[in-house]
Formats: sequence, C-alpha cells, structure tokens
Amino acid sequence: MQTDEQFMSATRLTLYAAIASVYVALLGPLNIYVYNSEEFVSSPAELVGMLLLVVGILFLLLLCLLLTLPHRLKDILFRIIAIAFLGAWALSTFLYGEYGRLDGAPLTIERWGLLALAQSVIFLALTLLAVNMRPGVLFRLVGLVFLISLMTTAIDFFTLESKEKKNATTELPASLTQFSPEKNVLHVVLDELGSDLFFAALESDRELKRAFDGFTYFDNTLSVYPSTEMSIAALMTGAVYRNEEPKTEFLERLKQKKSGIRRLEAIGYEMDSHTTCRLGVLSRCSPTNSRILKQNVADIEALKLLDIFIFKSVPDFFKPNIYNHEQWFFLGMHARNSYLKSHAGIAHLLFEKYLEQLTVSPDSSPRYHFFHSMVTHTPADLDASCKILEHSEQDRLTSIDFVKCGLGHFVTLLKTLKGLGIYDQTMIVLSSDHGDHWQGHQFDIEAFEDRGITKRMLTRSSATLAIKPFDSRGPMAVSEAPVSLRDIPATILAAHGLEPESEATDGVRDVFSVGEEASREREFLHYKWEHKYWSASRLPPIITLKVNGHLKNPESWQTLGEPDGAAVN
Repeated sequence: MQTDEQFMSATRLTLYAAIASVYVALLGPLNIYVYNSEEFVSSPAELVGMLLLVVGILFLLLLCLLLTLPHRLKDILFRIIAIAFLGAWALSTFLYGEYGRLDGAPLTIERWGLLALAQSVIFLALTLLAVNMRPGVLFRLVGLVFLISLMTTAIDFFTLESKEKKNATTELPASLTQFSPEKNVLHVVLDELGSDLFFAALESDRELKRAFDGFTYFDNTLSVYPSTEMSIAALMTGAVYRNEEPKTEFLERLKQKKSGIRRLEAIGYEMDSHTTCRLGVLSRCSPTNSRILKQNVADIEALKLLDIFIFKSVPDFFKPNIYNHEQWFFLGMHARNSYLKSHAGIAHLLFEKYLEQLTVSPDSSPRYHFFHSMVTHTPADLDASCKILEHSEQDRLTSIDFVKCGLGHFVTLLKTLKGLGIYDQTMIVLSSDHGDHWQGHQFDIEAFEDRGITKRMLTRSSATLAIKPFDSRGPMAVSEAPVSLRDIPATILAAHGLEPESEATDGVRDVFSVGEEASREREFLHYKWEHKYWSASRLPPIITLKVNGHLKNPESWQTLGEPDGAAVN
C-alpha cells in the first residue's frame, strides 16, 4: 500500500472531496431538475445557490476527514467514497426503478427482486475494484466519471428552457377569485374526502354542522373512479371514460362539444380558466398554484432534489431510509417541512391564499368556479385546527380531526360568501373525487368480500356530496337517494332549466329529483393504480361494478368480472 506522500497529498484529497461533493449535492440534483422542471417553482439560479451551500458543507466535512484521519482509515475512507460515488453514478444513470411519483409516493420496493439483485452485483463489483485498484488509478477513474457527469449535466442544463419562474405572478387568476353579485355556481372538490369521515366530522362538531346552512348531504353517493384521474372530467361533464380510446381524444371531444357545465356558457356564464383547462388536459393546468404555495422556498426544493437524487442513487435495501411514510430524509430536517412535505400541508397554504383574494366583481355576468383542493388528502398530518402533528399515529380518529381542518377552510369560504353578500346568490357543490382508505367500519367487509367486493373497492367508492341550491336556507338535510358524482353537472344544469346532453351521459339525474326509495343502477369503474399509468394513453384495466340500491348493502353490488384477465384489487 502506498504512503501518504505518494497518493494522499493535500491537493489530491482536496480535489477528491470537491468532486464527491459537487457530484452528490449539485450535478445529481440539477439533472433531476432539468427533466422535471415543471414540478419545481424555484428558478435554476435560486436552486444552484442553495445547492452550493450544501456542497460547501459536504466538502468541508469530507476534507476534514480525509486530512485528519490516520493513514489506514484515510485509505479506507478514500475507497468507500469511490465505491459510493461510482455506485451512485451507475444506479442513478442506468439502473433505477419506478417507485412512485416524483416525490417517491407510493413507495413500492421489492427488496429481493431482480433489480435489487442487479444493484447488489454492481456494488460487489465496485467494492472488489476499489479494494484491489491502486489509489492513483482509482482516482483517475473517479475523475473520468465526474467529467462525463459534468459535461452531460451542463449540456442538459444550458438547453433548459427558461421559465422566468422567479418573476412570475403569485396571484390567483381573477377569473377564479371574482364572484358575480347576482348569480354564481361554485364547485369545491376536497380530494379523497370519504363520506364516512365527512359525516363523522360533522356529527362530532355541532358548530361545524350548523355551518352547512341550506345544504343537503347525500349519504348514498357513489364515486365514478377510485382515483383522481378522469374523475374530474366525470365531475364536470357526467361522461364516463371506459378505455375505448386514448384519454386525450376523449377529453378533447368533451372540450370541443362544451359538454357538461360548460353548457352554462350558452346562457352567459363566465368560466374560470382553471375549469376550461381541466376539461381538456390530463396534467395540472398551471404552475400558478405552486408558485403561490412555495414563495421563497428555494431551500426547500433544493433539499428535496438532494433527497430524490440520494433516493435514486442508493440500492433498494436503503431507499426506505431516505424516504418512508411520506417523509424525506434531508427535507424532514427543515423547519418549514411540516407543511410543505405533504399534499395537505401545501393545500392548506393555498386555500388560505384563495380565501384572501375572494372579491365581488362589478360585472354582473354569472360566474362558474371550480376549486380542487388537496387539503383532505392523506397523510393526516394536521389536527382539527390545522396545527402540525409530528409523528402521529394515523388512524380513523386522527383522520376525522384532519378532515375538520379541511372543512374548516370550506366553512371559512361559506362565511366569506355571506360576508360578501352573495351566499344566497351562489349554488354551492361540495364533493370529493373519490373515497379514502380510512373508511371501512361502516361496511360489513366479510359480507362484501363473499361477493367478490374488496375493502379498497368499497372505501374508494363511497364519496362525499353536499349541495346548496340557490336561496336555500335551514339546517343541513340528509338524503339517502341513490346518486353518483357524475350527476353533479346534471344537477347544476337542472337548477338553470337546462337538460344534459344525451350522448355519453345516459342515466345521469338531477339528484334532487331522485327519491330515496328509487330503484336506480349506478356504475363504479374500479382499477388498480400504478405509477406507469400517469403517462399511459389509457387507464389501467377496468372492472365495472354495478350498484342497485344502497352502496352499504352487499346485496346491492354486482361485479362484471376482470377485463383481459388483469388482476385488479
């Protein structure tokens, strides 16, 4: 083994520490940013500035270790860093799996799968290489890999289209926040709000329930799909997508026809830009919402980029140590992370911003507004007063309190509309896009499973729907009428004396015209969601479930089987 003078000079160790620090804390995160820039709000300059701070801290730490450790430990650390560096480059560049969306959720890792085995072989080979290779040769190999990474990242980074994110407006569009003094329709979707939790939250809080002045709650409401994708189109048009054509073609046809609530335009309604976009685009419509939520949080996004890169770069055995239970490693150390780490925390800030900007326009043209909020989306990390819960056990009781936080925002919205003098002039629809996974106690699970209906099917199918018609007042009423979320557009149109289109919307009804004892067959299109379907042209294979009666009654359900032999659960 060579001496310090031969291969561990201060200059070489300094350069080695710099290479490792720059690659881990700058090049890797920037490479992720380039290919996912729409997911981030901060400008490239802001992110580079924050990441350089991390680079500096990591560099000083490595340099101190390499310069002060005894010769043998110094040699061991030198080789460990080389293994980690080369392994991170190999895994993050060539050999990483699909574990969920950009934020790593849901985290699904096969620790003993073929991918994990391949990663182990790579690290074993690198370990043998680093142990047996002369330090000088190993250093040159690391330098060559670093040069390749530097060049490829630089090329990608400098070809990145500038989005001018730093100077972009952080105000919600006026079309979304301005109401008419004469007539409005407001549809608020609280994501993943199951009917069980909604009603339990109201029953446990008399003041909360009293705030739903003039509303009718429909306890027997069936979802259309088990997840958000394509649910929004069904909520707005009543049309059901059945995988018979690409999603984009289906949505474009609805947009061109001005289906569903867009028929209100024919009688003078102004539609907010967010609604128009939702009818024709699968992805999020605009980064405006994200800008509002994450003003001056380049440090948050820099740490998240670092977390994602480390997550990609380590073998599957260690990935849960970087991201687990909706919690990132570095981001979890940040003071503001508690709100920014989850859908609900971010939506909490957005809802507050939305409430601050509501106004009445001098223009009397009627307005339609659609506001989709994730403030009720798991994880349940906020209590009833929207204070942060740290390391809480998430169960049905904490979920009820969590739902109260989201409903608290909605109640504030109702009070704001009353304060603006337009509550009676506004038809208000509160719904979820599907049920949640906390439900289940209200169902006889064994009886359903005997009929081939799983708990996940049940909990995702039971949706929230509460509607306040124009000029409606009085205590909240409860209806057991068999209705569906796809009935919402027909109900809104019926309030204006309009009929829904017959094409693609057969069977939809005005919910106020459906009697509680009515015999009515409804559909729930269930599928097993996987990450790959975010970019797929169609939904996963669909099971069509028929419900004729109350959805809590096992005898009301009938499954039509699994398409193409696909397993759906």
